[in-house]
Amino acid sequence: MSAVARGTAYEHACLSLLRSWLKMDIYRTGGAHDQGRDLCGWWSPHAIGEPDAHAHERIRVIAQCKAESRALGPAVVREMEGTLLRATWEAKTTALVGVITSHAGFSKQAKMYMRSSRLPLMFLHLAAQDETLVCKGFLWNEALADGPLHGRFEPVWTTTPQHSQQLTLYRDGIHAM
Repeated sequence: MSAVARGTAYEHACLSLLRSWLKMDIYRTGGAHDQGRDLCGWWSPHAIGEPDAHAHERIRVIAQCKAESRALGPAVVREMEGTLLRATWEAKTTALVGVITSHAGFSKQAKMYMRSSRLPLMFLHLAAQDETLVCKGFLWNEALADGPLHGRFEPVWTTTPQHSQQLTLYRDGIHAM
């Protein structure tokens, strides 16, 4: 499989997982001229489990999907920051989050740089396991946690009945998804 085909397949797999797992209303924009926006759309985390209760609290999502064989470094964070700043200027929107998915994970330097960013960012290590994409790592920064998420959400790793680890989001201490 070519690198382009592998990247496109990874974008489609991420799209499907983000729609079903985090309930993001997103679509694929990837291509040669996507301006760093592989997936775009909206996320209403405050409405998860409470349909229409907080639908007005939507967050604009711009995602980059990286099907690299090595852990990503801080350059990918700087690239996403530029993409988010451009999107903010173009759309004049304030509730915006940059999501970076990686097949191979993220370096320590990338994590440190992302955590210190003033822009709302989320890292998802999404890798193949038994022919499906699963979350192997999750990290968001304070700009997202205390900004658009209003300090109401907490990611928690739980053990499934099959003894595997699964990421679950809690809203105000209650299982949200």
